Amino acid sequence: MSEIEVRALTLKRVGVDVEYRGCFNNKRDVVLSSDVLIPDLKDFSGYEALIIPSGPQFRKLNGNPVVLEFVKDAHAAGLLIASFCIGPRGGGPSPGDGFERAPVKEICDAIERELGGRTGGSHQ
Repeated sequence: MSEIEVRALTLKRVGVDVEYRGCFNNKRDVVLSSDVLIPDLKDFSGYEALIIPSGPQFRKLNGNPVVLEFVKDAHAAGLLIASFCIGPRGGGPSPGDGFERAPVKEICDAIERELGGRTGGSHQ
């Protein structure tokens, strides 16, 4: 069971495209899907945090005015904004085990502390 599931959190992938390329375990052409497109998410109620991981998609998002405005809107709506880097042991370079070594537990712990323990259940 993943750290997200253990904490009864809801994860939604938000992106500018329906599908985008990622990398995992040295496979650099993994197709990922967005659950929600950025232009379609106008109401941030029901969300508590926006977590921005690193990866090849970051290059596509970095500097995109639609994405930057989305992050500003999420912050203005009171969402906690967090980011982490899976670093050189990430999806691409050897050994390519990024999410197995990514600090997901630590990120969840920090978000829970910042939100005063309000995470869990139906929160997103």
